[in-house]
Amino acid sequence: MKKRCLWICLLCLFACFFLPVRSSAEELIRVGVYEYYPLIFTEDDKVKGLYADVLEHIAKKEGYTLQYVKGTFDEGLKRLERGEIDVMTAIVFSPERERLYDFSTEAVFTDWGVLYKRKGLNVDSILDVEDLTVAVEKSDIYGEYFKKLLGDFGIRCRFMEVPSGEEVFEAILRGQAACGVVSRIFGYFNEHKYPVVATNVIFHPSEWRFAFPKGRQNVLKQVIDFNLKQMKNDPNSVLQASIRKWLELNGVIGSYPDWLVAGIIILAMALVLSLMGGYGAFKKSISQGKELLSSKKEILREKAFFEGLFDSIPDAVALQDPTTMRIQRVNSSFAKVFGYSREEAEGRTLRELVVPEDRMHEAEHHIKSALEGKSIERVTVRRKKSGEIFHVLFNQVPLFSDGKMEAILNSYTDVEALAEIARKYKTARDLAKEELERVEKLWEDTIGILAQTVEMRDPYTYDHQRRVSFLSEALARKLGLSEERIRLVKLAGLVHDIGKVAVPAEILNKPGRLSDVEMEIVRTHPQKGYELLRKLTHRPVLAEIVYAHHERLDGSGYPRGLSGKDIPIEARILAVADVVEAMVSHRPFRSALTLEEALEEIKAGKGILYDHKVVEACVELFERESFSFEDAPLS
Repeated sequence: MKKRCLWICLLCLFACFFLPVRSSAEELIRVGVYEYYPLIFTEDDKVKGLYADVLEHIAKKEGYTLQYVKGTFDEGLKRLERGEIDVMTAIVFSPERERLYDFSTEAVFTDWGVLYKRKGLNVDSILDVEDLTVAVEKSDIYGEYFKKLLGDFGIRCRFMEVPSGEEVFEAILRGQAACGVVSRIFGYFNEHKYPVVATNVIFHPSEWRFAFPKGRQNVLKQVIDFNLKQMKNDPNSVLQASIRKWLELNGVIGSYPDWLVAGIIILAMALVLSLMGGYGAFKKSISQGKELLSSKKEILREKAFFEGLFDSIPDAVALQDPTTMRIQRVNSSFAKVFGYSREEAEGRTLRELVVPEDRMHEAEHHIKSALEGKSIERVTVRRKKSGEIFHVLFNQVPLFSDGKMEAILNSYTDVEALAEIARKYKTARDLAKEELERVEKLWEDTIGILAQTVEMRDPYTYDHQRRVSFLSEALARKLGLSEERIRLVKLAGLVHDIGKVAVPAEILNKPGRLSDVEMEIVRTHPQKGYELLRKLTHRPVLAEIVYAHHERLDGSGYPRGLSGKDIPIEARILAVADVVEAMVSHRPFRSALTLEEALEEIKAGKGILYDHKVVEACVELFERESFSFEDAPLS
């Protein structure tokens, strides 16, 4: 049965050479970039930012070469649609855009839109933009959403489309627009340069992802998603470090005890602040008659809209009157969390409903802080209608309109419920990890079968690969490579000469000197191995290591004539192990050298042909640590 499986693998192996393969030119990834600090931007002719950090890490790991294609955001989208770039950076996902482009499943960052106004302008809600000019960036998701929002309300204003976020603020500066729509992150980093102020109108929480030409870059999409998912789960990953570098250290985002808590609280605050902005404007509209809205029907429609938003918040929320401290309004989640219906809660105080006896002093302190205009966030305990005491993440925010405190917002997140979600998330993550490990094991078994398949055609090549793999693994470990890279070096060693299945056996086993033509045929084996492994492995870097194992530091190697650090360190390790093992092994066309002679050969090429650190590590393994090829495992 085992022999039959090996024969099937061998047939598949040869069939691969007759299938179309991706050329090395396809390793060039064209990346659409524009100016959007700190997500993606150019400084001193170098592309930098959160997206650049992530992409360059993935490119280095997976063996891609990046070519940045610069332009405006709108130009980038057009290039993406025409297939002139392979991936677009810093783009917000939307169902409408998904009809035009493919998106990464994993998000890089979450943000939302903000309405900015000229300093001194009396704009406190979306109702106040009636008959004003609002600048929006062309093709920007937040600008498009804001247009739709105003259309739903029947609010008339003039929109001015400009090429970039900077031009939005420039239009306000020049007096061409009274207000402008940008993302929260863009506003944070640029508002200090212009006479603009952020309003309380925030909207459309959304995910920033990567985008790809529709139906054309499935492999690249999968590679980016795979790496993003790994980086999100690793607090020390390039993604997390870049977020700390560009966002946390600049105060854009803060640290929360749990990402899920942060997401829920942000959503709750965004929705409720929008609600209160509309509520204040609604009161204003009553006093001003028909200045803002043309009919009572429109007022009622807007009120119903904001009530719907308020009721959809997933946290338990209660609005208190700042004078009487009685509950003005609760949402539907309040009833689910605490057990009180809206009728039971409204008109009563939070202290009598949900505050335990031993926390009354704490509640009084919270009220005092709110009346002083201070916000509170803390983990505490509260009481349900049933009498059950449970932990909550409590947020209290005083809400103002026209300088007057209109209400005190209290939100409660059930910590136990979050913990249950976190446990389910951990279970799902553990299952995914197990599945990933199973796939990795299957992949490694496939590589092992490939190596054994070679034995059926050329026993020497199989034995050579086995011993080279053993030495390569030891060298990688001695040089301090990560466990993942050590495993890659080991696997690459097992199949580094797999391309020799395309070389006639009479050439491989010829007892005399090879002719120039025969030598050229032999020298095709790194290319053939690369083409084969690119088809059979989900790790492109493995194929790249095999492709480069005959390259030399001074550029005299083959097949591409790479030099210096253009040769991956894994391939430089493999090159030394390959040469040493080949020299100490007997072949039909020459006798074996002694180990001492082989080590002298690589010492002579140190820093010229071979990496000097790899050579020194190899010499030390044999001379001081008693390394022996005889200890190499048989399978």
